[in-house]
Amino acid sequence: MNKSDTRINLFLGSLVVVICIYLSFISFSPFESLEKLIYEIEMRLDTPRNPVESKVAIVNIDDKSIRELGQWPWPRHIIAEMISILKSNGAKFIGIDMIFSEKEQNPGIKEIKKLHSKILKQEKIYTSAEKETWILAELEELEKRLDNDKILSQTVKNSGNIILPVVGEFGKYKTELVIPPESFLNISMLKKDSINIEDQTPVKKLTAPFNELSKSSHALGHINLSPNKTMMGQVHIPFINYRGHIIPSMPLRLVLDYIHKHPEEVIIKGAGIKIGEKIISTSNGEMFIKFKGGRRSFPYYSFIDIFNVKKVPAVFDGKIVLIGFTAKGSAAVNTPVDPYMPRIEFMANVIEDLLHGRFLKRSNLMLYLEGFILVPCLRNLFLDIGNLRYLEVSTE
Repeated sequence: MNKSDTRINLFLGSLVVVICIYLSFISFSPFESLEKLIYEIEMRLDTPRNPVESKVAIVNIDDKSIRELGQWPWPRHIIAEMISILKSNGAKFIGIDMIFSEKEQNPGIKEIKKLHSKILKQEKIYTSAEKETWILAELEELEKRLDNDKILSQTVKNSGNIILPVVGEFGKYKTELVIPPESFLNISMLKKDSINIEDQTPVKKLTAPFNELSKSSHALGHINLSPNKTMMGQVHIPFINYRGHIIPSMPLRLVLDYIHKHPEEVIIKGAGIKIGEKIISTSNGEMFIKFKGGRRSFPYYSFIDIFNVKKVPAVFDGKIVLIGFTAKGSAAVNTPVDPYMPRIEFMANVIEDLLHGRFLKRSNLMLYLEGFILVPCLRNLFLDIGNLRYLEVSTE
């Protein structure tokens, strides 16, 4: 081999090594796509052979329910009644995949409140008109019946087992948030000292249920998917970092309440989450999901069927019940086992993984394996350097 050939080999070898090292530190779309394909095949082959009885049930708002109860949004007293039905049927915890961020717009109740106010002003003038006091009582009762937000908030509070969702807007924040003691966020926020905050996905804005409803809930949990579109249907974010405050996900919060644990009790700094005897590892604040199967791997119960029947013995007893949409046009997640999995069932898979310790883990040996793969390239590179020096000495 002459000096020119050796220089070319040295250049090419150096280029290959630099490219390999560079690609190991960045996201490279073709490699990620190949990795996703392998992951999808593995997920289809690795569904449980002898699945245990699920502790998760889904009450789905399907097309049938929409046809019978009308287009969404429904009056909120309907959701309140479903909560009461599930509670009476033994549901241990209930997760609702709907964010009632604003109060219901009810023109009727606005008009009644105006009339109520007018009558009160008249009462101040005509104090002796006791015969008209019954109107005030009737109006107050009518307001209560029409105030669906109040009905929902009170039902959620009485139930005592409702986890409501929040959604974070991903992005870096400039300042940390100071939360007053009376804020409803205090029921779900964790101390940042209890977790590696730098590993958690930063969120600059939070959408939550309206104040009275949030305060009435047992807890809040985020329902965000991964901000990485490639990984969105493969991983789950157990925590988000909302301006310096840690919020657990709804699936994680449901599981921990189900087993009577507080989030701070299960966090293993730098390792993951310990539920039972197993540590569910996280990488960059995310955990890989092992799916139970494709769509309808969990029992579905049509909202309208449960709403009409009321009593369904043993179906929900002692279970985590999720209420969410599966009707046409509902939010779906592109997962390895189903490209259009309803978001509510995606959450059910996460809950099942957490309950039974099913998860994927990137081996600690992978770092060494990746380095070992570069050894042949480095060997050839050093040989070319040696040959080049030998040729230079020979020439001299």
